Amino acid sequence: MVFGKSKEPEVSKYSEDKTIRAMQVTMDELTNEDLESTKRMVTYCVDAKENAINTLVQLDDQGEQLELFEENLNRVNVNMEVAEKGLSDLNKCCGLCTCPWDKLETDGKNYEEEWQKIEKEASKAGSQPEQKQPQPIQTGLPVGTTGRYIYQITYDSKEEEIEENLEQVNDIVLNLRKMAVDMSHEIDSQSKTIDKIAEKSGLNRERITLANKIANTMNK
Repeated sequence: MVFGKSKEPEVSKYSEDKTIRAMQVTMDELTNEDLESTKRMVTYCVDAKENAINTLVQLDDQGEQLELFEENLNRVNVNMEVAEKGLSDLNKCCGLCTCPWDKLETDGKNYEEEWQKIEKEASKAGSQPEQKQPQPIQTGLPVGTTGRYIYQITYDSKEEEIEENLEQVNDIVLNLRKMAVDMSHEIDSQSKTIDKIAEKSGLNRERITLANKIANTMNK
């Protein structure tokens, strides 16, 4: 009986060691899963950042095209001023009683005033104060007073890699938010430019149509 009792501590110690090893295996598996999860997070964030950069580049190119289009409309407006003056001078030389352009300015639409109105309204809209931006999103989630994203348990290289991955994700998310704000401002600016282009296009169309009608009338 005495010898039988002396073996019980050895069995108990073996059982405890087995339990500890099982817990370590479980911890390693969970740590590996967490590590792979943070790696995927980094991959998704990097892809999102590349897409955001490409979108900003495309918006910039689109903005340049809109500016070029508006410049062409401005040149059309200048050319129409010259054409209208030429028709007016030709009308006077022909000895007609009424100058179509004088009648246009008094009884109809004054295109120069309408053009200036479009420019003033666009300038006024561009000078309006921007709406207050929302408060920055708190992307960092430090635990306790350590300023880390995770609690350190094993203090091994896997925990350090997880921490580094989370820091990288945080930095990318902050950059994505800044790029999203830039996109919003650029889209809003281009939207105003498109509205201005539409108004100028309509005005130029009216002027060209009217100039053609007057020229055809004078040719008869």
